[in-house]
Amino acid sequence: MSTTTTITREQYLAMSPDHYLAAGFRDAAGQPRHELTSVWATAGAVQLEHVAPAQLGTVLTALGQTLPLHAGTPADHYANACAEAVELATGVLGAEPDPAVAQWLARFAPLLKTEQDLRDLVQHLGVVARQHAMFAGMRAGSPKV
Repeated sequence: MSTTTTITREQYLAMSPDHYLAAGFRDAAGQPRHELTSVWATAGAVQLEHVAPAQLGTVLTALGQTLPLHAGTPADHYANACAEAVELATGVLGAEPDPAVAQWLARFAPLLKTEQDLRDLVQHLGVVARQHAMFAGMRAGSPKV
């Protein structure tokens, strides 16, 4: 028999990348931690709930476009791509995205040790964006499915 654990809003807000990724992006068997696409993605969506989905989506799309243009250590590669992504998103949006997006993204840079970490992070960010958009739609009173 399985048990269900309820995670409160406050607990999601307290789930920082440096805490939940303290043991890395992969488990002892070398597989991506399943929480990256579940609980931890929900935490990211909750932490960014005040950000407009268009802003988060635009920055993350720009990040996907700028990552291949950078080199260096995974942390430097990512940090430089993030900075460029925010600049690109600013041009697309016509205004600077909420600074909370760049601040949240920056928290991952020191945790990136390998190129695989970077690929795992990109997958995590995609799930965060999807959950974020879904939650925003629910808050806006979108029709129930």
